[in-house]
Amino acid sequence: MERKRSIYIVAAIITALAINHWLLGDVVSRAAFVIVKRPFGFLQKVAVNFVKPPRDQERERFLDQTAALEKLQRENDQLRKQLGVTGKPSRAIATARVIAFEQNYVASTITIDKGTEDGLRAGLPVVRGGNILLGVVREIQPHSARVYLIDDPRVRISARLLKSSILAELKGSLGGAFSLDLIAHSEKIDLASIVVTNGLDGFPEGLVAGTIASVDDNVGGLFQKIMGKTEYNLGDSSSIFILL
Repeated sequence: MERKRSIYIVAAIITALAINHWLLGDVVSRAAFVIVKRPFGFLQKVAVNFVKPPRDQERERFLDQTAALEKLQRENDQLRKQLGVTGKPSRAIATARVIAFEQNYVASTITIDKGTEDGLRAGLPVVRGGNILLGVVREIQPHSARVYLIDDPRVRISARLLKSSILAELKGSLGGAFSLDLIAHSEKIDLASIVVTNGLDGFPEGLVAGTIASVDDNVGGLFQKIMGKTEYNLGDSSSIFILL
């Protein structure tokens, strides 16, 4: 009986010591970890910062510039697709919005939201998608410009008939119309023939101005009286393109 009691007492003591070691040992271990962590954690941060390679700022700038150029190229390609230009063009393109119209008995103009600060200058051609000629930049401000449409009487453009070598001078006649001058009576002109720029006055060759609407070969003088109608429709979209 005494022997069993002694065994129980020894077992209880061992269990108590084990519990005490687990509780106090864990507390001591945690405390020691916190005490040791603080100075050595600081040293660890110093070591990491010392070993970590410095930022390659030149490479970062290069990557940023490359990404920016790639973005501009994508935007430019998108504009060229909208414009209907194929192959590698020789002129840059800027896009603009129409912010005002003026169409009356003496003028036919639009105002756009780009100007000299955007690289525009007087004399630049203005087009819509499909290489359709709208007009030419004339009055220009830092952040806006007035475009004379091709039916404005102040506009003169060197033109020709598509799929022919017949050259002419296009002059605006208001109301979406223009005249083609300097075409001799000996030339046969078909109605609905397409009129394009001939590239002799600084405009790109092949921009579509419109179609032939009427031909009068019975007038006196050296040249026929030929009228055309413009191809553009400003109601389709407020966005246009300037060929820089």
